[in-house]
Amino acid sequence: MKAYDFLRIILGFNFLFHLVSRLLSGIPEFSIWMVERFSSTIIPTSLIKPFAITLPFIEGIIGLLLILNLYTRKTLIVGLFIMLILIMGTSILADWNLVAFQMLYVVIFYLLLKDIEEKKVA
Repeated sequence: MKAYDFLRIILGFNFLFHLVSRLLSGIPEFSIWMVERFSSTIIPTSLIKPFAITLPFIEGIIGLLLILNLYTRKTLIVGLFIMLILIMGTSILADWNLVAFQMLYVVIFYLLLKDIEEKKVA
């Protein structure tokens, strides 16, 4: 295994366990927390609630696909898109410490995607 594989698998487990932890603690509770957190923003509850309910499953699918190395390039692009959405929401909250933390995920997704793209060109 190469460094790329370790990074991909570790990121995959991280995302898979976003789903596992939310299943254990309760997805409805997570949804309620998200709605409360964004209640003072311009984002309507009608968008927050369905996003909060589906997000853990999207994260879990991303994680599983990364672990199994299936559709990896597309999965990384979806992961980056999810991070864009999360960063936009966190920016509306002006939670800059969390935005900085989320940017670490962006860098990891970028590095993995860049490695795939360089292998295709090389």
